[in-house]
Amino acid sequence: MRFQSGAWLFRTLQPPIQLYLIPPWRECIMLLNRQWITRILAAAGALVMFTGCSYMSKRGHDALDIFDIGATVNKTAVPQFGLYFDQFTVVGLGYSDVNATFFGICNGRAGAQDYVNQDWQAVAWGSLHDGAEPFNPEDPYQARADQRNLTERPTFDSGFVRLASTDNPPPAMDYTMCRKIVHLGYAGLVLNCHPVELFDFLAGWTTLDFMNDDARKR
Repeated sequence: MRFQSGAWLFRTLQPPIQLYLIPPWRECIMLLNRQWITRILAAAGALVMFTGCSYMSKRGHDALDIFDIGATVNKTAVPQFGLYFDQFTVVGLGYSDVNATFFGICNGRAGAQDYVNQDWQAVAWGSLHDGAEPFNPEDPYQARADQRNLTERPTFDSGFVRLASTDNPPPAMDYTMCRKIVHLGYAGLVLNCHPVELFDFLAGWTTLDFMNDDARKR
């Protein structure tokens, strides 16, 4: 009877008093989550306010660097062929001879661009000549450090056997990317992956720029 009377007494307490005596954990967790979300949003707002539009612009550029992805469309009525893929430049297979208009993201730029792909590789021996125009010698994917004065896109060796046998390697960043192109007749698709750029994009939100590309000319 004492237990029942005690329970009856507790049930008669007003809801505010019950909340005071036994806080509902679910509501407490939700309150904490709201507080953290508010703090995070406030910190993000302050970061954007103090760093200005250039901060967000750089994050957008970092995002564009993660993939080259888009469609190729012939400029003329002459059919073209491209079927090529490689893994980090050292191993690949296929042949491509495409000069087309590219619609998508390439070389860190979005939109319609002139595009050339004259790559070929027989597993361990090949050649690379690809990218969107205009050629940018400051881009570490398009030219080596000793080629900053070039005005035309260079051709590089590829494949682990040829790279070990000759002295015309691609830029160092080429070893961090994978190329894929399929162009049959008058149209095709391109998908080049730059995995290291994903980490640069994520680190960029903390203002770190380990790829040192935030100031690069686009």
